[in-house]
Amino acid sequence: MKLTGQFFLVILFSVLNSIFFSSNLLGVIATITVPLTFFYPYLSLSLALSLLIATLLTLILRSSKKNPSWVSLFAVLIVIFVSYFLIKPHLFANISSPAVIDAQRGEHVDYQNNIIAKLLHNKASNAVYYLDNLVNQISPSVIFASGHFPNFSKYIPIGYLVPWYLIFFLISLKKNIKDYVKPAFLLTLALIFFFISISTGAFSWLLVSSLLWFIVLQSSFVIAKLDRRYSLGIITFNLLYLFLYVLPINNALYSSLLFL
Repeated sequence: MKLTGQFFLVILFSVLNSIFFSSNLLGVIATITVPLTFFYPYLSLSLALSLLIATLLTLILRSSKKNPSWVSLFAVLIVIFVSYFLIKPHLFANISSPAVIDAQRGEHVDYQNNIIAKLLHNKASNAVYYLDNLVNQISPSVIFASGHFPNFSKYIPIGYLVPWYLIFFLISLKKNIKDYVKPAFLLTLALIFFFISISTGAFSWLLVSSLLWFIVLQSSFVIAKLDRRYSLGIITFNLLYLFLYVLPINNALYSSLLFL
């Protein structure tokens, strides 16, 4: 994270959302003090677009008659469309998929002549690979535990977010379940999931990180409403986790990669 640029963007995102959605200073700090703030791997443009999508997702969640959710949904589509052309995404391609399909064709004599079987089998097989690509990027274990280093250690959590934010996000989900099942919100999530599943690289990460920032934002709203002692305690744990645990591990990994 470049402190002069990207860090400022995260602070601006936190402050504006705090003002717009009636949070407080503790909510701002809770938003900033996560590993993702300090280890965003791409340029400031990607970060700005992901923060914008996260804000629009929150607008859809908090939509009302004065702020229709479909307007924010349309805005998300525009941002994704612009991002697509600015970042030029790489489509996800699994090399083993065609080989597996071809091998299965050889096991069935009538397969070549059955158009319906071809359509169903090919699409189902490819869908599994795309679904696997999606899960590999947004599963809870990746978000809250492994992050960039899924093979480093299954016992050491160094994910994009602090592990206990999963609890606060689930609290937000339970309290606002009616908002989370709004058609506009579910449709927006479905579109984001679709683009993540079929892409890789910077474009895919932009969409993944927008979901991460959304989770951080909803968790920080919950933390901000707690008793001040508990909010300060959680932020203290965040800081200890960052500076005594995550930063040394990531610095050690980065140093080791320089000598490979």
